[in-house]
Amino acid sequence: MLNVEDLNELISLYGDSIFKYCLILSGWDRHLAEDVWEDVWLVVLSKRKSLKKSKYFYSYLRKTADRCMMENRRKIEDRRRHELSLEVLGYLKGAGSSVSDAYFEDAKDEESLLWDVMKMLPPDERELFKLRYIDLYSLTKISSLTGVPYSTVRLRLKKIEKKIVGLASQL
Repeated sequence: MLNVEDLNELISLYGDSIFKYCLILSGWDRHLAEDVWEDVWLVVLSKRKSLKKSKYFYSYLRKTADRCMMENRRKIEDRRRHELSLEVLGYLKGAGSSVSDAYFEDAKDEESLLWDVMKMLPPDERELFKLRYIDLYSLTKISSLTGVPYSTVRLRLKKIEKKIVGLASQL
């Protein structure tokens, strides 16, 4: 069992190195690293009754940082997907498409509109759209995955975005 003094000692011993590890995990995103670092110590605090100081404690902290980073990235992706759904919804509403307001009101949620539009795209365009806006890959990553030059990927995505407005009018 860890008491408050032990916890303070652990933070002074491992705090800086765990923060640096979080920075590396986050790709040098200081805000994300700070969030993960805080989450690591919250986990330690919540489990302090079952934890003991040992020579493997630093490894435990690193594994906890890995888990906290994965959880934070999942939350960020979920938030981005939701924001994307809202963005697509707003884009379709404001782009002069002939989609009725009733459709938007009847849609179960914003993501159902996104999936309806995606179903109307040809398979190759759907896959490209999915890689960029659902899986949130960068254009460089999409280019390497598909073997298509970066500029071609960018151009195709711009065409797909324009096509979405036309397809939305068919909903």
